[in-house]
Amino acid sequence: GAVVSWARCASALTAAGCALHWLIARRSFHPFPYASLLPHRGGVAILAASFNPPHSGHLALLAALSQHHEAVYAVVSTNPTKRYAASGEERRDLIGVMAAAAGLPNVKPVV
Repeated sequence: GAVVSWARCASALTAAGCALHWLIARRSFHPFPYASLLPHRGGVAILAASFNPPHSGHLALLAALSQHHEAVYAVVSTNPTKRYAASGEERRDLIGVMAAAAGLPNVKPVV
């Protein structure tokens, strides 16, 4: 059966969004930080996003991943149809500063 945690839905999803996800995907809904899906320790994780701009939600994802993986690559992507206030390199550098300030030495931002 499907496991849906209505009280712990991510802030970007409403209860209706969670229900819609379940109806369309017919899968279990795993709320952040997805602890039940992560291995105990090891391996590499990749989080790819535009990071436009990098924010506390990105940092929370990186922190959760860094607890369960030896290395976490934060891949800054670029959509050629979008305009960005900061270059990919600048967004990469911002992620690096955020990760260092949060004490996440295994987070490696790349473009």
